[in-house]
Amino acid sequence: MNVEECTDELKKLLSYKSIKLKRLIRLDLAVRSFMVVAIMVLCKIGMLNNITFSVNSIEKSSYGFSHPNHLGGMVLIIVIYFFYLKHKRFRIIDYILVALLFYISNNVAHSRTSSYLIASIVLFEIVDSIVSKVTKRKKYKERLISIIKYGVFAIPLSSIWLAYNYTPTNLVMAA
Repeated sequence: MNVEECTDELKKLLSYKSIKLKRLIRLDLAVRSFMVVAIMVLCKIGMLNNITFSVNSIEKSSYGFSHPNHLGGMVLIIVIYFFYLKHKRFRIIDYILVALLFYISNNVAHSRTSSYLIASIVLFEIVDSIVSKVTKRKKYKERLISIIKYGVFAIPLSSIWLAYNYTPTNLVMAA
């Protein structure tokens, strides 16, 4: 079964059960958030192992996950879901929550890619909120589509940039 067939099957399943995508994301967000917090708490009380790695004298902690990047990935998924559900309806408390999640990804797990993506999502949300209030939607949408067309070039460039940041000889990221 290829990816297209799986996607079609998922769409059929959701339509048969008349499940709305937002409802499914809310449910997954609630379950995933609870499980991440539960795993971290179980690790803190000693029931799960905290796997730590030391890279360039920076200690990465997994807090119950099998690898610190898995913790960063889970936090990233939570942030993506959160932004999807709260798009253009953010309050200060929401940004504080995202800042806490960024702190966990960046300073606890030291998951740089997840941290970069969280920062990019926050920046996109802020710019989108400002631009949508200032400009007309149709004009903004056309500009956004033209920018996305050139995003094909941004993906390899960002991959090169991230690969450069992961090299041990990079003094900027090692500090």
